[in-house]
Amino acid sequence: MKAAETLVDPYSVVFTFDVVNEFERGMAGKICGSVNAKNRYGAYTGQRFFYASYVKTSDRYLVIAFTTIATRFDPSMANGSICL
Repeated sequence: MKAAETLVDPYSVVFTFDVVNEFERGMAGKICGSVNAKNRYGAYTGQRFFYASYVKTSDRYLVIAFTTIATRFDPSMANGSICL
């Protein structure tokens, strides 16, 4: 399942990627950023912090965990302990 498919309006989603940490020479890593999408009322919810883990398979990257935190996005969160 794609991350955007978990949202009410997946076509409205706007992702920003603030921190990308690579491990094992690009074979795995962590991505932190913000996501903003429309809610059931058609209004944007505001940026929400997210982080995801990924691994590279033979021909593509696979996201193995995706979590949003129900707080407004604060750029300092991307530089905190979650995204190091």
